[in-house]
Formats: sequence, C-alpha cells, structure tokens
Amino acid sequence: MNESTFVEAIQAQTKALTDLISAGQQKEAQGTAFAKTVNDLVAALKQGDLVNKDALAAGHAGTLLHGPGGMFNTPGLSSALISTHVKSRGLGYLLPAFPSNEVAPYFGFITGFGEEIGSEPNAPCDDAPTGYMKSGTLTAKFGHVSRDTQTIRLPDTIKKINRADFTDLTLINSVLNQNGADTLYPPSVNEAGMLDMVTKAEQVIAAVNMERKVSKLLWSGDATGANDTPGGGYVEFPGLDNQIATGQVDAENNQAMPAADSLVLDFGYQDVATSDIVEFMEEAEDFNYNLAEDTGVGPVEGALVMRPNTFRSLTSVWPIQYNTQPEMAIIAGSEARVIIDARANITDRDAMRNGLYLDLNGKRFNVVLDTGIVEENNATNPSDLNAYEYASSIYYIPLKIVGGLPVTYWEYLNHQLSVPQTQLLQGMQTWWTDGGRWLWSMDGKFTCFKVKMETDPRIVLRTPHLAWKIQNVKYTRMVALRDPDPENDYWVNGGVSIRNLSPTQYAAWL
Repeated sequence: MNESTFVEAIQAQTKALTDLISAGQQKEAQGTAFAKTVNDLVAALKQGDLVNKDALAAGHAGTLLHGPGGMFNTPGLSSALISTHVKSRGLGYLLPAFPSNEVAPYFGFITGFGEEIGSEPNAPCDDAPTGYMKSGTLTAKFGHVSRDTQTIRLPDTIKKINRADFTDLTLINSVLNQNGADTLYPPSVNEAGMLDMVTKAEQVIAAVNMERKVSKLLWSGDATGANDTPGGGYVEFPGLDNQIATGQVDAENNQAMPAADSLVLDFGYQDVATSDIVEFMEEAEDFNYNLAEDTGVGPVEGALVMRPNTFRSLTSVWPIQYNTQPEMAIIAGSEARVIIDARANITDRDAMRNGLYLDLNGKRFNVVLDTGIVEENNATNPSDLNAYEYASSIYYIPLKIVGGLPVTYWEYLNHQLSVPQTQLLQGMQTWWTDGGRWLWSMDGKFTCFKVKMETDPRIVLRTPHLAWKIQNVKYTRMVALRDPDPENDYWVNGGVSIRNLSPTQYAAWL
C-alpha cells in the first residue's frame, strides 16, 4: 500500500458517504451508494477477510463524534472547541533519529593507556618500559511499543441524530505537540479532520497515548525486562536515567569500565531555597568541562534538562546564589559587605525564565523543560517530602561533540525493510510510514476494523562520561503544574466520552 495509509482510504470513502447524505438523496440511493462504497473500499485495500478477527469487538467500540452516543451531538453546540489536554514536552523532541536494524550494536571507546610495564633501562640499549592501550564498548537495546485504535464500524461513523447535530466544528488549539511529530508519534497523524472523522479521531487518541508513553520511557525505561510483557508485545528500552550512571561495563565481556562512568551527585533532598544548588551544579559543570578538554572532544554542545517545576524554583534563587558563591562570601568577622540589588535580581530571574537558560561558571546553557522526568511528591515519598514539596533530578545531556558528531540520539528499527515480505502473505494489510519508523497494520471483518501503530525505538547515549545528573533535588511549589501523565497525581480531565446515547423519540411503532 506504499505510504498511502489506511486512514486516507477511509477519509475518501466516508466523505463520499457524508456528501450523499447532506445532498438529501433517497434512502434507496443511499443504500446503493453505501454498498458501492464498501465494495470500493474492500477492492482498494485488497482486503477480504482479515486475520486476528478475535481481536475485534462485535461492533463499534471507539469514540463516536456524532449520532447516538457521539461526543459532539449536543444541539446548539458552538462550532469552536478548545482543548484542555496537557501535552508532553521535553528533550525527546529535539534529538535526531536514525534508522538501524542492528539488534546488538557495539559502540567503541579507547578508554586509555595502562600503566607502564617494566623498569627504567640501565644501559642505553636495555629494554625500556612498555605499555598497552585499552578499549571498551557500550551497547543499546530496542524497545517495542504499540497502540491500537478501538474497533470501528464503518456505518456508525456517518450517523447524525438529526439536523441539530452540527458537524461544522473547529479545534482552536492543538492536542498533539507538533514538535513531537516523527519522534513520539507519527507525523502522518494530525488533528485535521479529527472532529468529523471517527477513524482520524481514533488515530489521534492512539498517537496521544504513544506520545505519553515514549516521553516517559526516554527517562525511566527499564531494560531489565521487569516491566516487559512475557510475549514481547511490550518491551522497554533503557532510559537516560539508567544510562547516566556509574558502574559502566564493557558490553562484550562485562569488564568494569569506570572511564565511561557518568558523574552522579546526590542533593539529599535539600531544598534549593535554603541550600546552595548553584555550587553543586557549577562543580558538575567544571568537572565536565575539564574532562571534555582533557579528552579532546570539546567544545561539547549540550543542554540542562529538568522538570518545569524545578526550573521555576531554581530561577527564584539563582540570581542571589550565583552572585554570592562561597569564593565571594564574606570572611567571618570582617567588615566587608555584599550589596544585593533586588531589581537586578528580578531582571535576571525573568530573563532566565523567558530565555530558558542558566549561567554556570560564566557559560550559558540552554534549559530544556521535560515532563517525562520522574517527580516525587508527598504522596509518593512522604518520608522525605511534606505537602507542597517536590523532588526530581537535574541532568546535563551532551548532544554533540567536536565536529558536530551527535552523541545522544534516537535509533529505530527500520520497518521499511520488513513490509515487502508481507506481500507474500495473502490477506495481510501492513504498511510503513515516515521512513520506516512507524509500522501500521489493520485488522477487520466486513465493515468493522481496527488499526495498530507500532515502533521499535531506543535512545543512544554514546558518551555517558560527558553526562551528569544531580538526584533528589527538593523544591517547594504552592501551585503544582498539571501533568500530561494519567498516572501522575496532577493529571486532570473530566467530561464524557458518550453523550445522548438514546435520544427521546415517540412514534406509533414505538
């Protein structure tokens, strides 16, 4: 089916049906047109009786937009709709992605040169000390994540209750983070048509769920298999929090490789408002800067990554802490004075918040706000956190090293290579989109069908020794931000998915 997806065929056929109804054709003509539409759809998809029929519901199970049970069938509903859905955001949107079909790649290092062997020569022609060069390897692991639409029954997608069931709706704002297209969900899925096309709405729902899941796995993905399903239908890849770690080992022989260890510091649940977080971060940055210079990979292009709550709390104290570091502190008993300009502090604070940056050791670093990073609160960690207190980690992620070489990036299994093999299988509908990053398949019976999207991603951190994190950083927020994750305490929604399922009607035959 090349890259023309199933939804495009559904859109074309559903539009034809809608046009027939709105034109006021007679029931007989509508029935004939409907039968022809279904036949055309089946022929266009080369789809007769599909496999995995047991996975389908007996009838329509998805979200209906109009008609009995439709979300938007309220008489007199204004055409403008506003979404209150909180979207994911973060580092994952900024990283490049490359195709790969290597299940067990090895990324090589020269870890250093060992100690000298032998003693200094006694005579000019005696043997002098020798030595060895040492190497190490890292590896990466694919995950597997899929999301389905609900079962869709084609005839139910075109129903309206009556003329009061308006279909001229317009979405004012986006429900998908456009920066995440191709990274956390397929860019071929967008909001266009989702208010009047059931199939498109179902695909958007699947894309939102995919976006939420992958944005969390980027940080907390556990590659030990603890969360994987037994049959491999769901597999987590190692997230950055698990890769930015000490205890690195050679991927081939399990030999300890401390040269590749990350710098991991613990703030011990101290509050940034009362403890010097700036000094902690400057120590980490200074270590990283010198390591990059001494190993010859500088300059390193990277970013500070943290939760939105963390950044706001840091910027509240940063101007004062940054300008009164220990090396500038007043010597006890001296008559020295430090003058703090409150207006200048507020100006610096606002500039950092608006520009999304922090200064460390005289260097400016871009800040990326990421909602996928784990954040603790009083409900999840009552022993260390009181009400209104939160804690998470602050990360420095190297993005590129000398020559612009990407060192933190996505890889994905290239499904473009696998789909041609399905052409040998009669009655199997599978296709790829977006360069092979996303694999699609359809399961159906007669006029009922469902669509699956799946991807096999992994995050590669080639230089864990140039990444650092500070764990257990505590801060206080009186008003917590809403969260895009339904498992988070600060995720909210509401409303209904089914509305006016059985409109009141009276007739002699009722």
